[in-house]
Amino acid sequence: MNAICTAAMREYGMPEGIRTDNGAPFAGLGILGLSKLSLGWLKLGILHERIRPGRPQQNGRHERMHRTLKEETAQPPAQTANAQQRCFDRFRLEYNFERPHEGLNNRTPGSIYVPSTRILPRTLREFVYPKNVITRRVNNSGDFSWHKGRVFISEVLRNEEIGLEQLDDEKYRILLCHLELGEFDSSLMRFRAISSAPALF
Repeated sequence: MNAICTAAMREYGMPEGIRTDNGAPFAGLGILGLSKLSLGWLKLGILHERIRPGRPQQNGRHERMHRTLKEETAQPPAQTANAQQRCFDRFRLEYNFERPHEGLNNRTPGSIYVPSTRILPRTLREFVYPKNVITRRVNNSGDFSWHKGRVFISEVLRNEEIGLEQLDDEKYRILLCHLELGEFDSSLMRFRAISSAPALF
């Protein structure tokens, strides 16, 4: 998880969920659209909701806030970085504590905000798979060992422990914590990711 996100959660606590678009750093191009950031959220038990591509209205309130921010602080932009930051700081105070919002029954966000009671842990405990699940550690190349061979799964899972739940003599369901990633065929030494990730998951 990146440093800015970690610092915010240390100060304000962990949310139950986070809704984002499909761009970096929130999503990746590999397995299930996971990125290192969203993988960290998954391991913390934070629900990551991704809007459907090309549907910014699914995150309309956030997009509207960005529009207001740009209109009031960056049109035109300040001449120096410090001056621009002062504009942002003034906007943040006004937006959160002075300006009433129609969507909040004309209250300010600061008047109804309650910090999260979910404290970001200092260390993350390893997920414990059921006893019937075989575990493997993904190496730096994004693959795991199986008997005397290696099977590529995803570079975003480097150093993560995955679970293999046997389906029949040759096939296994691959899990990351509670999330199903796909299927491994041991006769072919091939991993096949599930066909698609839901836009909101």
